[in-house]
Amino acid sequence: MSSVLSRMGFALALRDLNPDFIFAFMVRSVAFKGLVERAGFMHTEPASLSWKVVDRERAIEAFTAYISREDLRYLFSVRIDDLVC
Repeated sequence: MSSVLSRMGFALALRDLNPDFIFAFMVRSVAFKGLVERAGFMHTEPASLSWKVVDRERAIEAFTAYISREDLRYLFSVRIDDLVC
């Protein structure tokens, strides 16, 4: 479902906003489970964001994921049933 919903969000953003890039921040544990790829993001920067939380020993690490307008156009040229098992 994440593949379909993110693709719909990308399509709406491309149609209504025509962005140069779309960025997302994903917690490390979620990114390692493959959500970055299932959502359709083509690029990731690991450990690019770190949140220090009061009363927590460890910081929360996040990945920055991004996709360009050209990547979006390529993504929409690929059939969704080829991407989703």
